[in-house]
Amino acid sequence: MAKPLLLHIGSPKTGSSSIQEALFLNSSYLREQGIAIPVSLGFGTSNQIALPMACTSPAELGHAFINRYGFIGPEGRVRLVDTVRTLMRKDLDGAPFNRVLATSEHFWFLRSDYHFDVLSGLLSDLDLELTNLVVYLRPQSLFLASAMPTFLRDGRNTCQFSADEATHFFYLDYNKMLAGWQKYFPDVQIQIVNFEATKKQLIPSFLATCELPELPCAAPYMNAGLNNTGCEQMARLNRTWHRTIQRGGGLSIESPLHLMISDSLNKQCSGKFELDNDSEETIFRMFEESNKLLYEKFGLDFNLQPGASGGQQKPSESRLDNPAFDSITSLITAVEDSHLGSFLEEQLCQREAKTAYFHATTLLQKRQPDILSTALQLSAKAVLLDPSFAPFWDLYWEVCVNRFKPAVISAEMLALMQLSIPEQKLKLVIDKYKLMN
Repeated sequence: MAKPLLLHIGSPKTGSSSIQEALFLNSSYLREQGIAIPVSLGFGTSNQIALPMACTSPAELGHAFINRYGFIGPEGRVRLVDTVRTLMRKDLDGAPFNRVLATSEHFWFLRSDYHFDVLSGLLSDLDLELTNLVVYLRPQSLFLASAMPTFLRDGRNTCQFSADEATHFFYLDYNKMLAGWQKYFPDVQIQIVNFEATKKQLIPSFLATCELPELPCAAPYMNAGLNNTGCEQMARLNRTWHRTIQRGGGLSIESPLHLMISDSLNKQCSGKFELDNDSEETIFRMFEESNKLLYEKFGLDFNLQPGASGGQQKPSESRLDNPAFDSITSLITAVEDSHLGSFLEEQLCQREAKTAYFHATTLLQKRQPDILSTALQLSAKAVLLDPSFAPFWDLYWEVCVNRFKPAVISAEMLALMQLSIPEQKLKLVIDKYKLMN
């Protein structure tokens, strides 16, 4: 007899990462309680993304997961489906269980007969029956506000929304997205939870909805946001990037410089982004009729009206007198005014500074404190080779020190720093860290 399967399908920006982390950390305990979590589908993460990705068509634009693991094209999708089938059988083997629970917000994007045909076939092969869908929803304006930092990291160059973007946000037509699941799985029980009403007690709410026991291991809060000041600075940077691309400069949002600025803004400007009144009004009108149908079918009432998420911009949450934040804005200004980004990405290709820069960034991305000194020395060397690199060095230093807080800086490192950072800042460094002879 087929075992029941409960799918938590998101939606995105409704605490899915926190829910997934809680289930991942407690998967062994839940198995003892008769609930199997197919953790292998996360490929080392708590998000069981491999299952929804296996259901996508080869013709669809590849997600980063597809590209990262080489499941590209028709042959790649076949291999992914086979891999998912194998991994799930492995996870379901062993201790007995009464039901299976899988979670990924990427399930939310499944909407076509092709998607559901593949999913149904996989479940049949594994002797599983989809019995329950759990989905958390929030007002579309709050979703987009929460998603703004992600959009900006992906290259968006404005913090406002317009009516002509409606087609890009098909996944925010909640009624239509759920209709696909209802059509293909008519007997499934759909449980919808208002995220805004439960987010302060997210994990207890999820456990109660899914009839799960209390979990012994607490999970940390995941995915802090970016406030209005940080988002505005990222949009400003992206506008410069777009202009450079139009001129044939070929800059990419994946460049180390862009990634470093994004990482720094996340640190200095963490908080909550709020939409302006015009954007809120636009989004409300986009989905007003769909939300009415959602209420009629499922009883979910967002109690929406224009301005539901605040509308008025709050004062900036950034500490504008923070030297690290000043370094970020100065660097963005340098990119705008002198096309420093283009200089770093193109001209340094033919110089030793470029090699040092990329090597330092690679070491930093490994997030290993023991190699920090080497990374910093390489970065300082790039400054010595070309003084135009100094604005980047200043930012790089702030990020490195704040992230790793190294206990030791070598004498060689100090010598390089003396030539590349302001004397006042150097004194602070000397006072804070013990120098090695």
